[in-house]
Amino acid sequence: MTHLPEDEEEELRTVGFHVYKVDFDSQDVVPIDSLEDEALFIGHNGTLCLSTKDYPALLPNHVYFTDDDEY
Repeated sequence: MTHLPEDEEEELRTVGFHVYKVDFDSQDVVPIDSLEDEALFIGHNGTLCLSTKDYPALLPNHVYFTDDDEY
């Protein structure tokens, strides 16, 4: 654990994700535990899910997150 002086702000870190899929039949969102053979890209400019079978350089069941926001 890091102790920061009171006049400094604590650094924010992303430590995990909750991932959901849309169930169009029930018109609901459902939590999922695995992306299986998919890789999910999340960023401020958009979100994209790709098959790792089509792009073998990507790791299956991984979230690639880009955050260039200073805060």
